[in-house]
Amino acid sequence: MKKSELKEIYQMMFPDYPDIVTVKQLREMLGISRVLAYKLLTDEEIQAVKIGT
Repeated sequence: MKKSELKEIYQMMFPDYPDIVTVKQLREMLGISRVLAYKLLTDEEIQAVKIGT
């Protein structure tokens, strides 16, 4: 699937969220626990960008 197609799907599924979200927002979007959210990020199942310290 092309990156542009993924972005379009994301925008349709999560119209109320920005392109870059916090862990809290990620949890809300997917309905998952804090532990699972961090596991997905650590395992690089979901792309992450660390901002700040």
